[in-house]
Amino acid sequence: MKWLVVFAAGILCAQAQPKEIVIIRHGEEPNGNSIHLSAKGQKRAQALADFFQTNSVVMQFGPPEALFAARPKPGGSKRTVETAAPTSEALGQPLRQPFTEQQYGALAQKILQTPSFKGKTVIIVWTHSNIDNLAAALGVRPRPNWKSSVYDRAWVLVRSQGRVTLKDIPQRLLPGDSKR
Repeated sequence: MKWLVVFAAGILCAQAQPKEIVIIRHGEEPNGNSIHLSAKGQKRAQALADFFQTNSVVMQFGPPEALFAARPKPGGSKRTVETAAPTSEALGQPLRQPFTEQQYGALAQKILQTPSFKGKTVIIVWTHSNIDNLAAALGVRPRPNWKSSVYDRAWVLVRSQGRVTLKDIPQRLLPGDSKR
């Protein structure tokens, strides 16, 4: 009987999976020990609102259905929320923050099991220290590696025929961003 419950849960999970998940890192940090974005990070956050509405790779399955950010711990970094806020406003989507950065597995499970996300695009703004773990929890194999100095990339995870492919694309939003 237990195997039947696990099997049924797996079927439901497979039926609820988004078609595309876009993961980005929060915007740039200031020098020092601030919990907020730097001026450049604030500019990136503003520019991302347009990126998520016009980039052909991001928009290939229609406008984003949901936007997630890591929930700040008390007294902790607010950069993921500050990065996602302009996009939330531009899309008219609430910013969902059910989990802290270390709870990437719970976030992955929630996203993969939410029926309203089926066939849709979901955006996630996370911290670099757990982006690779989050991608792996969402099915990317082998586990990718996000470099700690990178702010100008987006990982686009696409589900097709039971497989997850990862495409690493440049944001090309600010001077000095990677061109490829």
